[in-house]
Amino acid sequence: MKILEPVFKPLLIKPYHQYREKLLNSLINNKSKNYILIKAPSGYGKSITFSMYFNTLNEQKVWISCPQNYFDFDTFLNHLIYILFKTINLKIFEDNSQNTISFFTEEEKVVELLNGFSSYTKEIFIFVDSFENVVFEGKNENLLKLLLNFIPQNVHFLFTTNQEFPIPLTKFDMANKVYTIKEDELKFSFDELKNYISTKKNNLTVENLLELYQLTDGIPTFINLLTTYIETKDIKKYDSLIDSAKKIDEYINLLTEALSEDLREYLKVFSLMNQIEPKICKAYFNIKSDEKVNEIIEQLYDLNMLEKKDPYYYYMNEIFRRTISKGVGERQKNEIYQTLFNIYQKEQDYYGQFYCLLNLKDLEKAYNLFLNHSEPLIKDFSIIKKWLDLIPTSFFSNNIELYYYRGVIEEKYSMFDEALADYRMVKDNIDKISDKSILENIDTQIIGIYWHQEKYEKVIELGNELLKSVPNENYQSLTSLYNLLGTSYSNLSKLGEGKIYLNKAMELCERFNYTEMKPWLLNNLAYNIYLIEGNLERSENYFIKSLKSFEDLKDIYGKALLNANLTDFYIETQKYVKAREHLKAYENIY
Repeated sequence: MKILEPVFKPLLIKPYHQYREKLLNSLINNKSKNYILIKAPSGYGKSITFSMYFNTLNEQKVWISCPQNYFDFDTFLNHLIYILFKTINLKIFEDNSQNTISFFTEEEKVVELLNGFSSYTKEIFIFVDSFENVVFEGKNENLLKLLLNFIPQNVHFLFTTNQEFPIPLTKFDMANKVYTIKEDELKFSFDELKNYISTKKNNLTVENLLELYQLTDGIPTFINLLTTYIETKDIKKYDSLIDSAKKIDEYINLLTEALSEDLREYLKVFSLMNQIEPKICKAYFNIKSDEKVNEIIEQLYDLNMLEKKDPYYYYMNEIFRRTISKGVGERQKNEIYQTLFNIYQKEQDYYGQFYCLLNLKDLEKAYNLFLNHSEPLIKDFSIIKKWLDLIPTSFFSNNIELYYYRGVIEEKYSMFDEALADYRMVKDNIDKISDKSILENIDTQIIGIYWHQEKYEKVIELGNELLKSVPNENYQSLTSLYNLLGTSYSNLSKLGEGKIYLNKAMELCERFNYTEMKPWLLNNLAYNIYLIEGNLERSENYFIKSLKSFEDLKDIYGKALLNANLTDFYIETQKYVKAREHLKAYENIY
C-alpha cells in the first residue's frame, strides 16, 4: 500500500484569494453538524472555501484530497486511518504502519474506525476534498452508510464533490445533521467581486465592474481568468475589458477542442438557445431516445460546459456562450434559429418563438407575436424591455400599444415617472388603440402609478370616480381598482374600508378564476390588513398561499416580493430559521 503524502495538505491560501466571509460564517455556524457537503461543478471554489475553513478551525482536524483515477474506497480508508494516527495519534489498529493497514478488509477497517472514534472524546473534523473521485462498488456504498450512520456526535465529516453524493443523506438531513452549500452560494457576490478586483492593477469603473460581473456570472474561475488577463495586460480602458474577455476564447477553445465533433456541434446549437430543454434538443437533433439526449446534456454538464437551472432546464454560462457562438456563421445561425422557431411553434412555446424572432431580426413577426400573446410574454420583463429599448422611435409612433407595454415593464422596474409618461401617451392617442384589454385597463394603470408614488388620497379620489364608469363584466379592471382602493385606505389607517375593498377584489378573483391577480390580493390582505390587526396566523397563511401562487405562475417578481415579505414577517415573529430561508431565496432570485 502506497500512501500519497501530498493529499493531506489543503490548498495554500494566497494573499489575492477573496476571503469568503459569508460562506465561512455559515460553515462556522453549522460546525456542530456531523456532515457538511459542498456540491458544485469545478471552478466554483469549493476547495479554496474548504481550505479557508480548515485554517480557521482550532479543533483537531485532518485533510484528504482525493486524486482522480487513484482512490477506490479501500485506498481512501487506508489514507484516512493513516492520517488520523499521524495527526492526532488515533490508533485504529495495534500497529498502524502502512503495511499492516493493507492486510485488513474494508469491512474491518470501517468497524475499527468506528471503534476508534467511540474512544475519542475531542471534536474532530475530517475534510474530504473531491470525493467524487472515490470509486465505489455496491458493497462499499453500504460500508459508507455504516461509517456515516454510526459516527459519534464529536466526529464531523466534510465533503466537496461535483457529483451526487454516493449515498442519500435524507435521513441525516431530517435529523438536522447535514449542512449543504450549493453552487449558487459559491458564486461571488458583487461586493466580493469589487473587493477581489481592488487587489488587482486596474482602473475599472462601477459600470465596468457590473459588466464584468454579468459576464462571469459570479463564478470564481471565470472571474480569475478574466481579471488575471486584465492585470497582466494592465488594462485601463473599458473598451479593452471586452477585448480582454475575448482572449478567454483561446482558453475555452482549448477545452472544446478535446471534445468529439458531435459534442462540438451540440455546443454550437446550445450556445444559441436561451435555455436548453432536453425535449427541444431531442426534436432539433432528431434523437429517438430520451436517454440519449439526457446522456449528451449530462456529459456536457459534467464537463462544466453547461449549468443547471433546475432539474429540467440547462443553460450555458455567458462566457462559453459568447465564445462558442462566434464559431457559428451568420447563415448557419439563421438556419438554427429558424429550425428552433418551428419546433417552439409546435410546442406552443411563445417565449422560445419570440427569442428566435429577435435573433432572426424579424421585427414585424416579433411585434405580431407579441401583440397576440402579450399576456404570457410580458412576464419576461428583461427580454421584452431589451427588445423595446432596441425598437426605433418611429415604430412606437405607428404602434401606440407599445407605449402601454413599455409602461407596464417600467412600472415593474419602479420607473414610475417614465411609466406615467408612456401611459399618458396611450391615453392621448386612445382613438388609435384597438386592443380591448388596453382600453379597459389604461385608466387603472395610471391610478396605479399614483399608488406607487404613495399619493393615496389621489388614488381614492380618482378610483372612486372611475368605479362609476367601469361595467360589471370588466372584472379585471374592477379587481385592480378594488385592490388599489383597499391598500390605499389601509395605508391611510382606514382598515375597515381597506378590508371591504380587498375582500371585494378577492370575491371577483374567485368568481372569475382571475389567477393573475389572486396572489397579489393574498399578499395585500396579509400585509395591509391581518398583520396590522395582529392576526399573525392568518397573515402567515395568506403570505404562504401567495408565494405558492406566484411559484405556480412562474412570476419571478412576485416570488421575490413574497420571500422578502416573509423574511420581514418571520424576523418580527422571531422565527429566525424561517427568516433565513426566505432571505436566502430572495437573494438567489435577486
